[in-house]
Amino acid sequence: GTTVNLSQMNMGATEGLLTSTANDTSTKTGNAAWLGVRFNANKKWALGAEYNKGSKNWFSFTYAPNDPMNKLAARGDATEIYAVYNINKFANIRAGYVDINYDYTNSGSHLGAPQEIKAGMNGEDKIIKERKNTYITFNVLF
Repeated sequence: GTTVNLSQMNMGATEGLLTSTANDTSTKTGNAAWLGVRFNANKKWALGAEYNKGSKNWFSFTYAPNDPMNKLAARGDATEIYAVYNINKFANIRAGYVDINYDYTNSGSHLGAPQEIKAGMNGEDKIIKERKNTYITFNVLF
């Protein structure tokens, strides 16, 4: 999990770490869980599935709030299924589907107070509740 003592941080801005005010010095705790399984069918093919769950105050240190593949930073549930085709030991092609359901705002960001996402929120047209992504990637290992 992520535990941060805000009394030791001087943000010097209108928003602080996991808060909407720089004067909030309370300690906040966040946590996340990850569960995954991968089945290697043979030397060429593998199939996998992963599930992630992030709490209200969870944030990862992979800052990328607008990256559609950043499921590890989600404050909510994320599910991924994928298949990998190994071209050789240095290259593979991966195809999959990611479904992220956000429970709180500001997923992937450590600034600002997370708020529960619910109908009728102020600025609702800009709040992302769900993100689905189908992808194909070519990976080279070196």
